[in-house]
Amino acid sequence: MTTIVGAGYEPQEEESAAAHEQQPQQNEETRERRRELREQHRRRALAETKSAGGCRLMRLPEVEVKTSLRKSAIYQGVAEGTFPAPVHTGRRTTAWVEAEVQEWINARIKARDAGTDARTLPLDRWRQRECGHCDAR
Repeated sequence: MTTIVGAGYEPQEEESAAAHEQQPQQNEETRERRRELREQHRRRALAETKSAGGCRLMRLPEVEVKTSLRKSAIYQGVAEGTFPAPVHTGRRTTAWVEAEVQEWINARIKARDAGTDARTLPLDRWRQRECGHCDAR
C-alpha cells in the first residue's frame, strides 16, 4: 500500500482500526475453538473411563448436582453411614466414586417404590464390602 504524504491521508489509522476490529473476532474464535476442544477432551475421557470399566471420581459440586443434596447433608450422611464415604485424592481433596453415588440414588428409588423410609436406609455395604467397581478403594 502506498502512503500519500502531506495530503491529509492517514492510512495508519484506518489500518489499525480494521486490525482492531478483526482482533476481538479472532480472540473470540480462538476462545470458542478452545472451548470446543476442552469439551471434546472431556467427552473422550469420560467415554474411555466408562469403556475401561474404571472408577470415575466426582468432586463435591458434581455430587451435589447429581444427588440434589447440599454439602452439609452429604457430609452428615457420610457421618451417619447413610451416604457413601469420599475417597481422599490429595492432602486436602476428596471425591466420590460415581458408581457408589449412583447405587445410593438407586437404593433411594427402590426404597421409595417399596414404601420404606429411605431417610433411615442403612448403607453399610459401602463400609463392609470391597469396591466391585475398581481395584483400589
